Amino acid sequence: MTEYTIFTTAYIVAFAITLIMLLIAWFLRRRRFLRIPFLLLGVIGIMAGIYFFWYTHRPLPPSEQRTLFPGVEYIREVRTDPHPLVIHVIRIGLDTPDLRFLVTPEQPTDGLVLVAQTTSQFLEAHDLQLAINGDFFDPWRDNGFWDYYPHVGDPVNVRGLSASDGDVYTEGYTARENYATVYFTADNRVSFNNPPDQIANAISGNLMLIENGV
Repeated sequence: MTEYTIFTTAYIVAFAITLIMLLIAWFLRRRRFLRIPFLLLGVIGIMAGIYFFWYTHRPLPPSEQRTLFPGVEYIREVRTDPHPLVIHVIRIGLDTPDLRFLVTPEQPTDGLVLVAQTTSQFLEAHDLQLAINGDFFDPWRDNGFWDYYPHVGDPVNVRGLSASDGDVYTEGYTARENYATVYFTADNRVSFNNPPDQIANAISGNLMLIENGV
């Protein structure tokens, strides 16, 4: 289920609950103290419904195309079908002078290969111009704001093959056929799922979103 579908369902349910609570409060109109909780729940339902409705109907940003740095172009493509989509694309000219790629270096901790960090922290720590997150990781859990993993600095493993500056430091925790990898050579040749003789950097993901133009 997509996020859009979840939030659409949420505002429909919120408004339905609001209607039920207000109907109950109306039937209890002669019992003031009994109707107060239902009125409060009705107000909460209205507020939640308005928020979820706004979330699924808020204005989309405009499409955009601009150069961020020499050889690095940003494209924001906005679509409304099959539902609102904002697609972010980075186009990099591989022949740009002094262009260099870097994948997160290995940081062995408690028997795992990396420590968790935000994309912004990675960008700042290595003094980069652009950072894009990739791959999936374990351990992972999300039981609410009070119980989740990882926090920044917690040790993790990544799903697929990873390499940084010539160091292939993990083959990942899942079978090779269950992930896709992009490889970079030292002279900025790039290939997908076709490892070169000398791997400079590599990062994996779950699956290919676009393949052969499709």
